[in-house]
This record gives sequence, C-alpha cells and structure tokens, in this order.
Amino acid sequence: MSHDQLKLPLSFRRLQQLAALLGGSAVLLLLIQSQYDWDDVQIDLKPCATAAFADVSVYLGASVRDRSSQTLYGTFHEHATSVLARSVRDVFHVQTILNGRFLYPTQEGRGHFSTVASWWEAANNSRYYWPPRGTGDLASCDYSPNGTVVVFRGFSFLSFQYGHVLHDLLPVLVWMAASFPQGKLAVELDDKKKIKAFLRWFDPDLKRRAFFIEPEKVVCATTLLAVVPNSCCSSPQYLRIPQLFNHLKQRISRTHVWNEATQVVYEIRLPNTAEHGRLLSSAHSEEVLQLAKKMLRYYSLPDDVIEFDGTSRGATASFQEQFRIFNSAYLVFGPHGTGFSNIIWMRCDQPVAVIEFVCGAHSRNVRGCLRSGAGFATYWTLLGGAQWVRYFHVFVQDTSTEVNDFMEVDLLGFSMALRAALTNITVERQTLKKTTETERLEP
Repeated sequence: MSHDQLKLPLSFRRLQQLAALLGGSAVLLLLIQSQYDWDDVQIDLKPCATAAFADVSVYLGASVRDRSSQTLYGTFHEHATSVLARSVRDVFHVQTILNGRFLYPTQEGRGHFSTVASWWEAANNSRYYWPPRGTGDLASCDYSPNGTVVVFRGFSFLSFQYGHVLHDLLPVLVWMAASFPQGKLAVELDDKKKIKAFLRWFDPDLKRRAFFIEPEKVVCATTLLAVVPNSCCSSPQYLRIPQLFNHLKQRISRTHVWNEATQVVYEIRLPNTAEHGRLLSSAHSEEVLQLAKKMLRYYSLPDDVIEFDGTSRGATASFQEQFRIFNSAYLVFGPHGTGFSNIIWMRCDQPVAVIEFVCGAHSRNVRGCLRSGAGFATYWTLLGGAQWVRYFHVFVQDTSTEVNDFMEVDLLGFSMALRAALTNITVERQTLKKTTETERLEP
C-alpha cells in the first residue's frame, strides 16, 4: 500500500474529492500531518478550570521522616511536575487520514493500547499503531461509518475498568469531541458493554456521538482523525496532563447537577473488594477514622464520615451513587486505589481537599507497593495534578518484615495533613462567604 503524505493545507471536502477522483479498487490512503492550533479551541476555563495544575503537600511523621523518604519523594515530584507541565501540543498531535482502516486487537495481559492501522507507517509510532498482522487483517470492513471518525484507544483491559475510563479515556475523548464537533468517536466495547451505560449516564450527547467497536472488528472510514502521541509519551499514562483534565472538569460542571459539599468521605479498601493489597487492618482503620473524627470536632465540624468501599447495598455502587457521594464531599481521605478516581467528581467552586495514603520508602513489604521504591502511584498525577482540590500525601509503613497485604498509616503525618486541610477549608469558606455577601450588597 502506498502512502502519499500531503503537506498542503487542503480542506476535508477537497481531500475527499481528490480521493473520489483517484478511485480504484485498492484502498487509497491520503494522510496529512495536521498541526492543529489547540490554543484556538474555544474552551471556557471558568469557574472550574485553569491552564495549570495544583501542587501537592506531603506530611511526614517522625517514623518516616528520613533521607530515604525525602529522596524518593523528591525524585517522584521532580519527574511528576515535568510531565504535568506539558500541554496538549506537547503530548499528541492529530493525523487526518482519508480512506483508512483500523481495528483494536485483542491481546493477552492487561492494559494494552495499540491499534492495527493502515496508516501505521506514516503515524511513526510503533507502540500505538501497528502494521497489519497478516495479509487478511484489514481486508474486509465490518463497520463503514459515514462522516469523520475520531480514533483514540487508550488503555484496554477488555473488561470495563472504571478508574482507567475516568483518567485515561474520558479526558482525551471529551477534548477531541470539543475540538472536532462533527466527528464520530470510535469507542472500544468492553465484554459487558458497560462503557455504553457509563457514557449514557455521564453525557447522553457524548454517547450519541460515540461509535462503539468490538475488538478485532475492522472499521473503514472515508475520513479519520487519529490521536498520535508524540515521542515523549510512550504510553497513555503520559497523556494525563492538566489541560485535558481541567477541560473535562469544565464539561462535568455543565452536564451534572452539583450537590452542596457538606460531607467527609473515608475511601477504604477491603480484602473482598481490593485486588492489589494496600489494606489496613480493621483495628488500624478504626484508629484512622477516630483520628479524623477528633480533628473534625476540633474545627467545630460535624464528625459524620461516610465509609466508602465501592459498594452500595451489597452491590457495586452505581455511577450516579459514586458521583453523589464524592460530589457532596469537601474532604476525602484514604489509601491509594481505584476508588480515589472518584475525586474527579468533587466540586471545583468550593474549598475541598484530598488526603491520599501513598506508598513510600518504608512500605516495600506491602503487596501493591513497589518494593524497589522506583515508582510512586498517586491520583494527584493520575488526574493531571487535580487542580480543583487541595492535595495532601501521607506515607504508609510496613507491618511486617515479610511481604503481606497490610500496611499502617503514618498517623502523625495524617494528623498534620488534617490540620492543614481543615484550616484551609475553614479559611476559604469564610473568604467565600464574605465575597458572596459583598456581591449581594453591591447595586
């Protein structure tokens, strides 16, 4: 198959006319390396989004305050901020393809993101776009949609992965939908087709624009817009940047009715619902809960705390239920885990805070923490810096010299983080109240 790279600024309509004139039985691919000016995308950044990310504060008690913790955290923070400083134009570009074909391959293992594509060579990104695996791979068309199709796979687990949909698929999908309002969105179906239900709940308009594709089925389209990550971004995790998440938060503020932020949520991990360790014993979890309640009372706040483990009345909590709980929260705390992806629903026009218990240099025997200390998992980076909340980190510690599922929270660090979070919330609430009263009195 030949690839003709055009560098002329031709319109979609003119390119389609050229393709029709050239015709032929063979599949014709006309590709443009488009340099879209993302600064021209009309996005309202108020009240819920800025162009930046919020920094994070870490509180270390005496038991974890040593050189190993400081070195690990310093290395993590330096790398994280360098990634979060990137813009959309830094992390990906869009290629326009005429008469292209693609399929989402089924692969063993977890977290795949590659697409078999007729334009693989021109995309110049072998991790995201693969050549056909055989002569018959893209020979026949299972889907032939009309109009323009937007292509971005993100991580694929075959089954529905709530957290990855929120922080790996949705930000890019919503950005592309806003940037190309006439395009159909190529969305991969999971084995239970839950992505359809999720998009129907999240945004019916987005769901109407989605074009759902089963793995291994070939899509043939006259015009394709392919998201091609740049050389900086070897996997979708490097696309978790503030510009995409802040735009997503703006979309959420328009499509959902918000609740008053009056609740505190303790996001817990239980042995029967958490797959990757990082558990607190029942006794230690109660100790964490009582410390939070004590601090709430100190600030003259109600000490009611919602304990959320991902379930509701014995079943997985619905999308709406998870939204309601976290959109109503002004403070969320708990260990790192998928449930923390729900902080995407927290309000951005009221003072809110998050305290995440994260692995560190003193938790290398905890299953689910990295024993080498080479990595650092947190929803602060998974959600592009989460600028809509005040973010705090507290380290966890080993409970044994042997590898096991359990850990303990640095309670002194947690106490300091609670004080900082609640002080900030209290002060910002007073400031917001004064501002509102002043605006009400103005003629």
